[in-house]
Amino acid sequence: PKPLLEHGTVLVSFGSLPIEEPERPQTTSPLPAPYQLQVRGALESAGVEWRFINSSPLHDSGLLVGFLVATEDMQSFVDTGVKFRLWRCRPPAGGNGLHRPEDDALVRHFDSLASKPSRQMSVQCPCFLETPICTLIFGDVPSVAEPSSVPQPANVPGKVSDASVVPALTLRLAWAVQVPANSTLDPVQLHQVRHRRIGGNVDRQTAKAEDSTEWDYFGAFKYVTARDTPHVTEVRSVSPSHFPFGADYEVSVRVGTALRWGAWSPPVPFSLKTHPPVPSGQ
Repeated sequence: PKPLLEHGTVLVSFGSLPIEEPERPQTTSPLPAPYQLQVRGALESAGVEWRFINSSPLHDSGLLVGFLVATEDMQSFVDTGVKFRLWRCRPPAGGNGLHRPEDDALVRHFDSLASKPSRQMSVQCPCFLETPICTLIFGDVPSVAEPSSVPQPANVPGKVSDASVVPALTLRLAWAVQVPANSTLDPVQLHQVRHRRIGGNVDRQTAKAEDSTEWDYFGAFKYVTARDTPHVTEVRSVSPSHFPFGADYEVSVRVGTALRWGAWSPPVPFSLKTHPPVPSGQ
């Protein structure tokens, strides 16, 4: 969901809720009523009061019971995370129906009235400390091509005697991830690159200009980041299968935890256009 691309949001899911459906009054709001979702900072002490927080059922989440929590009240916990619990409130008659922390002292606690606190959860959307930059590099890298089956003389111009090393063009991508101060939270560990050809190209067969193509996605790779290791580098071979010469391209990157992706970075352009030789005038 788009709201999960913002800070101060989290998707909370439950395998089931400790309430039978016939027990829920017909006049109450959708689940989790008559339970209420409460929040507390992940690093706050056990004596800090739980605070009521609004949530809305997310019916298309694919989860058994999913609730989207998106509120400015959690902005102060972006760097530390939060804990949740479900509280089955029994507010005094004549009240507004909302739970007040001071009501806790008036209710005897039973396991059926309050859930155990959840594990620490991040309310920070995975994001960049430094947005991606790309650099084209020409140098000797391990060969990515099948060696020729026909032996070639070592002194033939344009041939490489050592088939394990060939001059190649590579695309180096580098970025840095924003890492929360609370190391207990799920780390950013997934990274994915996408690319596409952008407009202005000319098809040599038809001599017609082509529009920008759809995004092509590389598979996600895993690299766990931490406060002292937020930088990530990815090197891709510039091969005709992905990057045919004679065109302009742009790449974009996104990062994520094991449970949540962040937004795609702004596109970064690079060019593989080549020009015909120009006479020197002599």
